[in-house]
Amino acid sequence: MARRSRFSSFLLVAGRTSGVGFALAMLATTLRAQTIDVYPTPTQPSFPFGITAGPDGNVWFAETQGGRIGRITPAGAITEFPTNLPLVADLTTGPDGNLWFTHDFGVGRMTTAGLVTNFPVPQFMAAGTITTGPDGNLWFTEYDANRIGRITPAGALTEFVLPRPNTFPLGITAGPDGNLWFTEDGYSSVGRITPAGVLTEFTTPGFGWQIVTGPDGLLWYTDEDNEAVRSLSAQGAAGPTVFVLSGSGPQGLIRKSNGHLWFTAESEGTIGRLTVSGKLEEFTLQAGATPREIVESPNGDIWFTMQVPSSIGRLVISSIPLN
Repeated sequence: MARRSRFSSFLLVAGRTSGVGFALAMLATTLRAQTIDVYPTPTQPSFPFGITAGPDGNVWFAETQGGRIGRITPAGAITEFPTNLPLVADLTTGPDGNLWFTHDFGVGRMTTAGLVTNFPVPQFMAAGTITTGPDGNLWFTEYDANRIGRITPAGALTEFVLPRPNTFPLGITAGPDGNLWFTEDGYSSVGRITPAGVLTEFTTPGFGWQIVTGPDGLLWYTDEDNEAVRSLSAQGAAGPTVFVLSGSGPQGLIRKSNGHLWFTAESEGTIGRLTVSGKLEEFTLQAGATPREIVESPNGDIWFTMQVPSSIGRLVISSIPLN
């Protein structure tokens, strides 16, 4: 995309308080982490990006270098599957029990046995992100093609052109209102699209990267350019803003099953956890690490991709609650 370009236990890094605008105070409690495990990919470099919890109890990830899909077991064993497709970027588990992924020229479907089917788009799209929609279809962003795509599990493709040029749609998620919500990297805005394809765009304070539905019913997204995690309502109104540390570069974002939000800070090399009330913890990775996307595995561990070093990381923390 145009703008993307194992070690022992450690201690949590304390958070800091922001006083900018209506930002929430970020209160941190020191918490001891148990382990961070780092598993290099068998093929180097692989620059893994997207990651998802698979239907088979394993974690799956996309390797942007070499066009492979990787599978990592809870024990850390990695298997790579070739797709023979360029720049595989993001993936998700579909409603049909297969892995669905984006690449520069379309969408692919892969079984857990590694059988790949390709569904091309008419033009170069630059691989975006992909999610399962409330309608049982797969929805994805076409970064360079300025479109939102929808594909059925059977492979029927529909594309929706965005009204403004150079919108660069990036993150996409199923919202709390039955619609799809996506970030727009080219503007300070977030878009909403109904399952029928009706588009609405909302001006926001910053440029979004990844977007999720929070435990409070708001849409939360990372704003890498302005070092923030922001929220907005399903009506498009801006909500509370949580600013993360200066120079952190927040990118990946998930809502964990316990309701906390977890994010990657690519520039700072940390994994962050926060509540919608503004409490923040950060977990520092090895020097030089660049975490990108993040997911919760079926057993509740946090897994994430690192482009440098080309590895998959796992964070296992103690069960001390963050209130």
